[in-house]
Amino acid sequence: MDHQYKVQLNLELGHRAKPRLRESSEDFTHDWTVFVRGPQNGNMKSLVEKVVFNLHESYPKPKRVFREPP
Repeated sequence: MDHQYKVQLNLELGHRAKPRLRESSEDFTHDWTVFVRGPQNGNMKSLVEKVVFNLHESYPKPKRVFREPP
């Protein structure tokens, strides 16, 4: 007998930016935060192995891989 299981997980993807209070040596004007969250900020550790962010190539290390929440 072939069993098929389906899982639906609603995620919130987003970002925030706030202007820097002081100039940086790299001429960055904002501090950015990107995030992936589960429902009601719930723990997704048992369902999500990693999250990969592909940033613009002008960023140092534009491919960022996270296996744990910050």
